[in-house]
Amino acid sequence: MNTVMLAKIDEKQVKDIKKLGSLFIMGLFISLLLSSCNDNEHIKLQPTTISNIYPGDITKVNKIILVDGFSGKRKEITEKEQVINMLDQIKDELLIPEENQEGGVGYIFRVILYEDEKIVMDFTPHHIQNINFKFNDNLHQKLKEIFEVQFERKF
Repeated sequence: MNTVMLAKIDEKQVKDIKKLGSLFIMGLFISLLLSSCNDNEHIKLQPTTISNIYPGDITKVNKIILVDGFSGKRKEITEKEQVINMLDQIKDELLIPEENQEGGVGYIFRVILYEDEKIVMDFTPHHIQNINFKFNDNLHQKLKEIFEVQFERKF
């Protein structure tokens, strides 16, 4: 009789363990599903400018590196007047976020802003601080002119 009782207890325990295991797997699946959501879905996307996105005082930028997306070549700008002039041309262009934040690949123009030797902001005209933006013809033309002067070739 004791062995029959032990068998019943074991069957009940097995059923309870299966229920707990199923609940655990379901909970794990739900948490993975929720954590896979894009972080940008939680941010209210609204029009902005490079000045507004810049984390700090954009006037403290003292070095800019331009990256040619075709060749990968870089140009470093450290002359204060050039840095100020370049930032003045692009910093207030209106950027409108894409509704679809899935992203894209590649770039023509990449700009890296430094304060001393620390990278403070690294962006392309379409992607800044993990947000994808619609094409801005004014910004594109200004960057095109800057890059053509700095790289001494057509873009």
